[in-house]
Amino acid sequence: MQETKGLGLYNVVIIGAGTAGLVTAAGTAGLGGRVALVERNKMGGDCLNYGCVPSKALIASARVIDSIRHASRWGLMSKSRDSNSKPFSNR
Repeated sequence: MQETKGLGLYNVVIIGAGTAGLVTAAGTAGLGGRVALVERNKMGGDCLNYGCVPSKALIASARVIDSIRHASRWGLMSKSRDSNSKPFSNR
């Protein structure tokens, strides 16, 4: 008889699907363990959704804007030096 999904015994119960939780769950499942992963919010945790990854995207966009604004250093002329932050926040 097959157990109902979500019921039964687990080798590991992980609270939080941030970086450490996801790595632990994948590693345990890869070794054949039964894993329960509990997350109350978005998968990936704060780093993926709010902190590290979005910050790096914003920093990369800022570097591009800075390069455009200083294009004359390289002999390039820019017609517009204005930027619109809306597309950056949508990335």
